[in-house]
Amino acid sequence: KALATWVASADNAAFRETMANTIWAHFFGRGIVDPVDDVRNTNPPINPALLDALTKDFVASGFDARHLMRRIVLSQTYQRTS
Repeated sequence: KALATWVASADNAAFRETMANTIWAHFFGRGIVDPVDDVRNTNPPINPALLDALTKDFVASGFDARHLMRRIVLSQTYQRTS
């Protein structure tokens, strides 16, 4: 129980960023950190400011994944044609 509490806590930066990156990758086919499961210091995000903004929004929403998904699909980036 203690491990699960820590993993999903607001103090765990790895969880916050990994979840935001994974949700982004679901919609775009590629994460801000790619590959999605290769989060480490030597594999930096392609857009650190975007990942930071998504992470902050995810935390501010109380870790609401649906909120973050809605934010992504309503963004101009997602709505552009390929």
